[in-house]
Amino acid sequence: DLIAVALLLCIVMVFVLALFMYILKPLGHSVERLQGGEPLEPDGAYELHYLANAYNTIYEDNNKRIRQLRQHAEQDPLTGISNRAGYDSFLATHTRNVALLLIDIDNFRDFNTVYGHDTGDAVLIKLAEALTAAFRSTDFPCRLNGDRFAVIMTNMNTELRFTILHKIELVHSILGDDSSNLPAVTLSVGAAFSTEGMDDQDIYDAASDALHQAKKTRSNSVFFYGEGAMLLDEPRTTDAEAEAEVVEKWR
Repeated sequence: DLIAVALLLCIVMVFVLALFMYILKPLGHSVERLQGGEPLEPDGAYELHYLANAYNTIYEDNNKRIRQLRQHAEQDPLTGISNRAGYDSFLATHTRNVALLLIDIDNFRDFNTVYGHDTGDAVLIKLAEALTAAFRSTDFPCRLNGDRFAVIMTNMNTELRFTILHKIELVHSILGDDSSNLPAVTLSVGAAFSTEGMDDQDIYDAASDALHQAKKTRSNSVFFYGEGAMLLDEPRTTDAEAEAEVVEKWR
């Protein structure tokens, strides 16, 4: 009788251990991962493996749809670059060591009146392409609304202000390429560098003020917040070699 009881206890212990190792423990891990919004690790009994793989397939499909929806929500339908929602999302996490450029096409309302909205849309598309081509992959060009575009330049400081001029000049040269048979346009640009304690609204307000000053100064100019304007079609009196050295180091 004692041997039978001992054998029965051993069987029960093995059953409980197997239940814990193959069902209860994997279920506990799965619950933790579900609470953390993570995919499941196939573990334990065959049925749990099957459920984990089925869940992970649904999890990946759902995440793919979320990414597609987010991309669609943050993409400007006309130009294909990011829109205001994408700008807000990016700048919310990039407020240190950045330069914000706000860019308007000069007299764009009159341009649309003269050439028509289809031509105006084509110019907006070309400007988006020019910004994407001229700036680095780590920078963030976007269309905020109408003819107002923005570029968030990362890893920037005030010593690199001439790189902004070079980039805008490059954008102008792309816009001036007549192979697309589009009328030429010029740009007004307001630039602001982030400083300690600035949030995303502060830097936008500074760049917006600089853009307003650029428009008051003259078309085709870049105005740096708190510093002044530089006209893009006039020769600069700065040391060209030193300027080129800074630009090359920045690339």
